[in-house]
Amino acid sequence: MKPQQVHSTRVHMVGLSVMLTLMALVTSWIAGKYSISSAQGGSSIALQPVVSGFANPVFITHAGDGSNRLFVVERGGVIKIIQNGQVLATPFLDIRDRVKVFGEAGLLSVAFPPNYAASGVFYVYYNHIDQNLAPPPAGEINDGYDTVVARFRVTANPNVADPASEERILLRNQPFTNQQWWADRVWT
Repeated sequence: MKPQQVHSTRVHMVGLSVMLTLMALVTSWIAGKYSISSAQGGSSIALQPVVSGFANPVFITHAGDGSNRLFVVERGGVIKIIQNGQVLATPFLDIRDRVKVFGEAGLLSVAFPPNYAASGVFYVYYNHIDQNLAPPPAGEINDGYDTVVARFRVTANPNVADPASEERILLRNQPFTNQQWWADRVWT
């Protein structure tokens, strides 16, 4: 890989980390854990929970397919759907068998491309339970759970994805159990 590509990849991963942190805050607000108020003008914004029943939600998005469904990513390895104000009983995707939840690791995000309605393909970002999917660079340690970006396909039922359809797009060794090392590498 050329030095420009390595730098670009690192910058993108830092951006992804910042985006995931912001989405975790938004998800916490949606779950009703925080309220925002202004000490100056007396104006305030109060957030009210609309659904419950999630275990450690870290991301929420829509598919852009006109279905008005919301997809909630749970760090433990499950993506659930909110449809018509209700959490569906069957998860959209359940990959708990391959997701490691430890420290900052887990199932962290889902992304739907613009052609999702036609293709049924989507992407997830997670830390794999196996620490040795991607070997560490020479001389580096291997204490973290490897990063995976994978493509999955929806089944004939639009509310259920096929966990066996996983195609790994990116494998990255994580030398530590937290994500701090990405910033250290970009800025040094």
